[in-house]
Amino acid sequence: MRFKEILITLISPFLIALSPVLFLYSINLSEVRFSYLALPSLVALSFACALLSGILSFTKDLKISAVMSSFILSLFFLFKPVTTVINLNGFFYMTLSILVSLFLYYFMLKKIGIDIFGNFIFYFSIVLILMPIINILSFHALNYSLAGEEPAAGSFGSNGGGLQTKADIFHIMVDSYAASEALKNIYGYDNSDFINFLKEKNFYVAEQSFSNYSFTLPSYISIFNFGYLHDFNNNIGYSNYLSQNLLWKNKVFKILKNFGYDITVFKSGDSLTDFPEWSVDEIIAPDGNIFYDENFCNALIDATPLEGLYSSFKIDKYAAKRSKILFNLSAYKQINEKNNPSYVLILIDSPHAPFLFDEEGKPLNEEIFSGSAQSYVSSYKKQIQFLNNKLKELINKLITKSKRPFVIFLQSDHGPDSYSTAIIRKKNPGASMAQKIIPDEKRYFQEKFSIINAFYFHDMDYEKLYPSISPVNTFRAFLSKYLKIKIDLLKDESYYMYSPPDFKDISNILKSSAGSDAR
Repeated sequence: MRFKEILITLISPFLIALSPVLFLYSINLSEVRFSYLALPSLVALSFACALLSGILSFTKDLKISAVMSSFILSLFFLFKPVTTVINLNGFFYMTLSILVSLFLYYFMLKKIGIDIFGNFIFYFSIVLILMPIINILSFHALNYSLAGEEPAAGSFGSNGGGLQTKADIFHIMVDSYAASEALKNIYGYDNSDFINFLKEKNFYVAEQSFSNYSFTLPSYISIFNFGYLHDFNNNIGYSNYLSQNLLWKNKVFKILKNFGYDITVFKSGDSLTDFPEWSVDEIIAPDGNIFYDENFCNALIDATPLEGLYSSFKIDKYAAKRSKILFNLSAYKQINEKNNPSYVLILIDSPHAPFLFDEEGKPLNEEIFSGSAQSYVSSYKKQIQFLNNKLKELINKLITKSKRPFVIFLQSDHGPDSYSTAIIRKKNPGASMAQKIIPDEKRYFQEKFSIINAFYFHDMDYEKLYPSISPVNTFRAFLSKYLKIKIDLLKDESYYMYSPPDFKDISNILKSSAGSDAR
């Protein structure tokens, strides 16, 4: 019986070590692949094993060692939540943790309440591991019931047999890139140099365009299904399986494939917007590891005292992310002429925070920002300047390299967020998107929905375009003009999601502030 009790207690430190990995996965199920859990799980279990062995070599008692290591692991992984919620100094937390651990060890040594502590730790570890598992199972059960739902492609045209030459499509998506007016009024940045560059290259720049949604995944679903989310399904949220199913099985890809297009996607490294291999013809990305995701591992480390090691030892925690952005900004090097017409989606996870480049492209190793709107604005402007130079290079290369007629879409999914991010970070650092309380909604909407939206048509015929055209009409305009599909443009609308599926139409707020030429 004694051996069985010890064995049960020994499970506790390993369950506690695994629980943060599973918990983080359970709240990011649509954004993180299951394979990404392999490396952090192995590291967490190894850490638990090393800690248990170290304490055992000192105490010579298995049960005491299991209880002590479980307790220390709990304190270790609760570092960020505790210090953030109660605004506790990290050094004070560590000092207090050491003192409490020594106090607990004293009781263990005296055999006072060791069985009570052991049982409590065991049941505590069971609860910690069951909570994310239940959430994961519930998520997949719901998604299984919804898995068959997808947008119908509709009866759009045929195989394009009546078309002589189909234009290649280069679709450049930049994350959180604001329109010139917002950059000037909010960021004090004059973006006329880049806008003039686009116009000199015969782009049509929709300078009064607003995004249809304020978050990435809803925006992508709307763009690639050329419709509004509430017309698809009421269960769509910020990031769930149904939402990604609508993106992966989108109408645009189906129609383009029906017209003989090859679909190529340059991965961003963001699981929210990256497409699975079965949904496209080709995925291009720098060499990576299917068992490691930089963002996921960084989030785990940031919850522990190890976060301070980044700055202390000058570790570049965003090296892989920076590399992916640079790789995609040089996409022209990887694009080869094909027999079939091509649709090439280039996903660029910039100028979205964290801000990784200064104006010259040198690495910025600071955190996202210090917490103020001023620091956000300063870092954002540096990144915009660098990004503009790289986008000029990319666009020039695409234009000179292309041999068949082509079009280019350059657009953002939504605008930046210096206003609410700084407020929420200051008032409630742990707040989720759905919990944001915005004091000045109009000010927030003007920034968050402001986007760059530019079109290049090889014949320079922009009759179907207008200054306030929004992304939902991007492919409606293209399909009608180039593939001769009978499809009308929609009314341009913008929706804010307070809590999915709670949509608020804010179109009039945005248009009244911009005086846009709406249709």
